[in-house]
Amino acid sequence: MDCVESKVARSENRTNNKSMDSMLMTKDPDGKDIAVFIEFRFNYKSMKNLRAKALRDKKKFSCKHLRQSGINEIHDNYFYVFDPNLKEQARRYFRSLYPSMPNNFKPITIRDLKDRFFQ
Repeated sequence: MDCVESKVARSENRTNNKSMDSMLMTKDPDGKDIAVFIEFRFNYKSMKNLRAKALRDKKKFSCKHLRQSGINEIHDNYFYVFDPNLKEQARRYFRSLYPSMPNNFKPITIRDLKDRFFQ
């Protein structure tokens, strides 16, 4: 999604907005195609540089691009992938920011992502 945002920003002659790192397509339980947004946070040592507004903006602009391309089915959850040793810290941090951090922003590990979407 960062690449998409970069190309759109260049064509609109503006600076890049925040966007999710990645998007994948999967099927919901009814077999309908659905987009899943993923943000990778492997380089984090702690949560102090993580800002709720920045994460909400990433979701907002990524959803906007997807809808403009005609994809309207988006997974209810937005996934933030952390190193395993930071997953619980990220969960606590996300919960402590609620309601400024939506409940559907889910801190996970790469193993959680693989188990959930790549079986």
